[in-house]
Amino acid sequence: MSESESDGGVDGDALVDDSDPFVHLGLIDGSFDVPRDGDAMGICPTDPAARPNDGLGEEPGSGGCPKGMARIATFCVDRFEASIVVLEGSTEKSWSPYYPPPSDKTYRAVSLRGAIPQGYISGAQAERACKASGKRLCTNDEWLRACRGPTSLTYPYGNTRRPGVCNDARASHPAAQCFGTTASWIYSRLDYPGINQQAETVERTGSLPECVTAEGLFDMMGNLHEWISDPTIDFRGGFYADTKLNGEGCLYRTSAHNFNHWDYSTGFRCCSG
Repeated sequence: MSESESDGGVDGDALVDDSDPFVHLGLIDGSFDVPRDGDAMGICPTDPAARPNDGLGEEPGSGGCPKGMARIATFCVDRFEASIVVLEGSTEKSWSPYYPPPSDKTYRAVSLRGAIPQGYISGAQAERACKASGKRLCTNDEWLRACRGPTSLTYPYGNTRRPGVCNDARASHPAAQCFGTTASWIYSRLDYPGINQQAETVERTGSLPECVTAEGLFDMMGNLHEWISDPTIDFRGGFYADTKLNGEGCLYRTSAHNFNHWDYSTGFRCCSG
């Protein structure tokens, strides 16, 4: 979401009020989510059982970095936008990327090729997920260096914008399409899991082979916003419907939200070292 939009996300683990046009039941654990009068309102469907990342595993790291990471100068960065796994008993299981991480369970970040990356996540939750994997959120300088490469490019792939090389060219706003209206109230409903379950929203990590940096990092522009650790900047890189309103490509930055904000467009990746 860009700074020009209304702030329609959610802080912390707040749920939508039951008096709203649709009801979120079990939103935090993803157990079920029932729209009220969905057909009449044009609400896009949501599948609470969706686990698109089942069976995926992290690739070996490069340059002495942990799994799923690549070495960039003196530090390591996730090759892919992060996903979440949750500890269930003694087993880790994939988490639905269309719901925020569970507040009552142990979870951590993983960097997976071919995954739907985790949206609907706050900066605080992203930080917790990185720390649980022995990593951390990237600093602003680290994130910029990773995205721009050793020659300080404007975009991961060069200095000239190439629409569609990254997931950055969706023509219509996904919430407007989901709810069937452009009324301003949709911007207070950006926590709805069905938004990112529509076609032409979040792409699987690494599925756009030219949206890669010189050092092998994918989707740093577009797909999802990426939280960073910085007192003045929330996230960088833009998302699938905007990578230019708040800066071009790698230079995109948003600073209109607090660290507990989350919505359909917020994601992350981790650094270490």
